[in-house]
Amino acid sequence: MDTEAPTSLVTTKSSGRINQYKFIATLHHKNHGDTNVRLCLDEDRDREVVIKGVKRKGKQENIKALRRNHHNDPPSSQQSIDREIAILRACRHPCHVQLLEVIDDPQRDTVYIALEHLSGGPVQWEHNGRPALTLDQSRRVLRDVILGLEYLHTFGIIHRDIKPANIVWSEDRAYAKIIDYGIAHWSESRVPPEAAHCWNLQPLRECRAFRDADLLKVRGTNFFYAPEVIWYQPEAPTPPGSLEDLVKPPITPSVDIWCLGVTAYLFFFGHFPFNPPPESHNNPYALNRQILEANWEVAPEGTMGADAVPVDCRTTEGNVTHLLDQMLQKDPTRRIPLHQLKRHPWILDGISEPEHWLNVTDPLRLYCRSSTSRLRDLVSSLVDTPRALVRMAWASRRVVLPRS
Repeated sequence: MDTEAPTSLVTTKSSGRINQYKFIATLHHKNHGDTNVRLCLDEDRDREVVIKGVKRKGKQENIKALRRNHHNDPPSSQQSIDREIAILRACRHPCHVQLLEVIDDPQRDTVYIALEHLSGGPVQWEHNGRPALTLDQSRRVLRDVILGLEYLHTFGIIHRDIKPANIVWSEDRAYAKIIDYGIAHWSESRVPPEAAHCWNLQPLRECRAFRDADLLKVRGTNFFYAPEVIWYQPEAPTPPGSLEDLVKPPITPSVDIWCLGVTAYLFFFGHFPFNPPPESHNNPYALNRQILEANWEVAPEGTMGADAVPVDCRTTEGNVTHLLDQMLQKDPTRRIPLHQLKRHPWILDGISEPEHWLNVTDPLRLYCRSSTSRLRDLVSSLVDTPRALVRMAWASRRVVLPRS
């Protein structure tokens, strides 16, 4: 099956357009202007798209070349571009932003990435100091992100930067979608045997920019760092106890579970679970120490969500706080794995046929079998379960999952 979004060269470039894409507005600049994100009109198809333009060699790389020690610097722009495009080409799932086209501009040493426009905007988690989502709305978003992460992890990808800003509504708010794979990582060794022959691994295997050593570098967003990401670094203040007793855990897909746990906490309570003390003056090491050592808390008399539901019991399985306790375990080996998170009673609450939902949303079932087998099972599920809303548009390589 073809996994490639079209790749083309710039044929028309002016101050107001690139090829068939007419600029409408600049959404934001990143990396000292080396990355520009614009809203554009695709005049060939009369639709709005997002164009991300990335310089192959950014200004910071020229500065980095002058420094003697830059071992923990980000990968080059070219490596980041190659990795992000490879992951986008592999992500054909309704809970991920879709890649439309890649345009190369050798004259300006720039690559343009055309993406679907998710006009619903980022999921808002706070309004006037209070949670913006009800618990049911939070559950719906978390389910979609879990499905998106399940897809990534099934094919050996770690996102590494799950947060509300990277969870965006589709136009009709049918799905919450994951975006921004700039620091995501893929490793062949993490692909399970049953997924090894899936068609969507091809662009990942062809990319030479993935190196496991990159996982040793601190990447992500500070308030969402998992403990194993910011382990006690040599330049940080010495932690209590002996350093000889501390062993840095490896970076695994569990970091995405932690980030999603922090995101869920924001949805439920409208503030971060870990904050630096006021007297630290926002010292980053003070925040890191809180993440590494402090316990997250909720006020027993407090409420959760925009609907102000009373805080439930932390030790009772199926409750919100029990879910958070499983996701925000500092030891990644004790953190709830994704397959169990997907089956957590609170996540499944409200789904009329949970086993059917779990089955039809399984990435291995959807993507790693022949289209004939998928169609046969789909017809069978529709006959056996009239309520099922599974619709698969294989011509466009798009799977529409059942809404719970």
